[in-house]
Amino acid sequence: MSASKLALVEGGLHNVYKETYRVLSELFDVVIITSDKETRIPIRTVVLESTPFIIKSFRHYSGIYAALKKEDSDIISVRAYYRPYAIAALAYAIVHHKRFVIMEEQKNDPPSLIHNIALKALLLVIRPIINKKAQSIICITRSCAAYMARLGFKRVTYIPVPFATPDKSPIPAGTGIHSNNLRLLCVARFEAYKGHKTLLRAIADMPQIHLTLAGEGVLKKQLEEYARESGTSDRITFAGHVSQEKLAELYRSHHIFMLPSISEPVGAVVFEAMAFGMPIIVSSTVGAKDAVHEGKNGFIFESGNASDLQKKLELLRDSGLRKKFGEESIKIIREEYDPEKIKELYKKTLMPGSEN
Repeated sequence: MSASKLALVEGGLHNVYKETYRVLSELFDVVIITSDKETRIPIRTVVLESTPFIIKSFRHYSGIYAALKKEDSDIISVRAYYRPYAIAALAYAIVHHKRFVIMEEQKNDPPSLIHNIALKALLLVIRPIINKKAQSIICITRSCAAYMARLGFKRVTYIPVPFATPDKSPIPAGTGIHSNNLRLLCVARFEAYKGHKTLLRAIADMPQIHLTLAGEGVLKKQLEEYARESGTSDRITFAGHVSQEKLAELYRSHHIFMLPSISEPVGAVVFEAMAFGMPIIVSSTVGAKDAVHEGKNGFIFESGNASDLQKKLELLRDSGLRKKFGEESIKIIREEYDPEKIKELYKKTLMPGSEN
């Protein structure tokens, strides 16, 4: 019996979804429909032209209806339910009696007032249609699932992003580092929403802390100047863009991984750091906080609150606690984000009644 056909109507193809696509391709004959011309996903992809509709984030894909009709998939999945391309896919699924699902990452209202008003107006129209048609709304974080439920959507379920870990158990990060300094690592683009300034404020009056910032972005020069003004430049290394091989070295040579983002739908680097046995500290607005079990493998601080972050850092000066947290990080990422377990969740959700 041939596999059911699944069409994934996506926006940008981000690395965080690569393992999800692989897992789904083991269950279905998958095609991805996107506007991303630089896709490096090893799955058959149809690339369409994208144009903004009224406002920039509401994008339409030229020829999407025809592309879906040509593919004739059994299940239509969309990400970012409110965009015109997703609404066109919903219309196709209704007219052609196809199963329809939403895979979502959104976890809060848009920050822009005009975007927020447009979304609320759109919801009044499409929410009852989606609630009637959608087989499931699959959210990749618990905060997303809670947000979608608050908006009044039905059949909301949480399925985390799968993460493949090495077979060999790593030694918890920081083991064997002989230094009086607590070595912190943050891997994030230098953009305002990544929250670097909160991190710099937190360590300003904390001696014996060294921070490595890996990444590039438009705010790099501004952050370098901020570090000089705050007197922390001698304790901060700007590592720039790093290769995966170099990143692995950074994970091993630091004690704690930080992600202080003000807004972050997921934050896949958190999973990578956990796989290397790192204790984790993230802000309350990072989607990957689902993987941080408070007081077990890390801490969650109030987003933007440097004082709260400082308190969490002080707790992790204890090397014994860091070792315990690192071991727990490895355990959590292997047990809760195991691709085979996630595949079974997708199978149960998208193929109800199927044989094991």
